[in-house]
Amino acid sequence: MLNLPAGTVSATIAAAGTTDPVLGPADLTVAEGVNTIAYAWGSLDAGNLALATQTVEGLHSAPSGVPAGESGLAAATTPSGTFTTVAIAFGASLVGLLLVGAGVMLVRARREQHDREAVHATTHRSA
Repeated sequence: MLNLPAGTVSATIAAAGTTDPVLGPADLTVAEGVNTIAYAWGSLDAGNLALATQTVEGLHSAPSGVPAGESGLAAATTPSGTFTTVAIAFGASLVGLLLVGAGVMLVRARREQHDREAVHATTHRSA
């Protein structure tokens, strides 16, 4: 097996044990990450040799980088990323305001209940 750079290779095929071409030259495309295999099939004696090629894909070289997500300090700022950040901040603020409002309403309800109980207790004592 030869490791070749991507490009076009002129290939010839010789019979076993010889160096004289019996087929070719033929231009073969060699692509990055693809194993290209050339076969001679047929009969040398009958003179019907033909070239067949096979490719095995997915053998790419090592990556130049590793994607590490879409958030954090190293993430590129994009309009959609900024929108997401603003939407999350707005949602958190809204939830906080709702919790404060609920707390205020609860305190008021308890004060009113306490005041009613105090008035009721005072009314019972005087009667």
